[in-house]
Amino acid sequence: VSVFVNPTQFNDKNDLKNYPRTLEADCKLLEACGADYVLAPSVEEMYPTPDTRQFEYPPISTVMEGAHRPGHFNGVCQVVSRLFYIVKTVRAYFGENQEQATDGILVIRSPLRYRYKPTIRYRVELYRQPEQSLGVLYASFRTQSKPLIEDATAFFRTWAALEQQHGACDPDDYQIEDGCWTRRFRITAGSSTASQEIGAAIGRYIKRVDAALKDYFAALPDHQQAKQAVLAYFSPT
Repeated sequence: VSVFVNPTQFNDKNDLKNYPRTLEADCKLLEACGADYVLAPSVEEMYPTPDTRQFEYPPISTVMEGAHRPGHFNGVCQVVSRLFYIVKTVRAYFGENQEQATDGILVIRSPLRYRYKPTIRYRVELYRQPEQSLGVLYASFRTQSKPLIEDATAFFRTWAALEQQHGACDPDDYQIEDGCWTRRFRITAGSSTASQEIGAAIGRYIKRVDAALKDYFAALPDHQQAKQAVLAYFSPT
């Protein structure tokens, strides 16, 4: 987990000066959550020389906060790129800005050790005021290879069918096409809507899906064996 107050994203120096720095308390919370390491670099370590790189992501950088905080999103891109360079990350977890969003969003990218080195992108959208649904998981297969997209679609269909067989979801909880998969999470009787419990449960679910997908591809081109690899995730242990 990285903890760093990034000066390049503050256009108001008073905000930077007054921003809370509670590293000791943060580390205790992270330890309780099971974090193994904390990266807490100094400003000098992060920026040994001034970072003059310019990033532009309209319309995000030109509306709402972008319009009122010039340079903010450029600074965010600067620090994120530096953290990626330092850590050589495989998965990245981001929270969405509270003021510029209606729901909570988490994006995870997971590389697949397979030909053409495709990436699976998981995007979770949690509803702030859940009624019948807690949120939605979007999974997409990032590759230009048509055969890989077809294999990914076959995996998602296999997973959906097994979940339905085991009563984990309804047919209308899914949408699957061209290597993309949408999965809605319903609120069931007795289920908790506490954000921490929801986040932990969905995190475990994504980890399970991701592991099954990689086992599926490891068994290809034997499609029957690949299906058996997925079935193992639904067998009693």
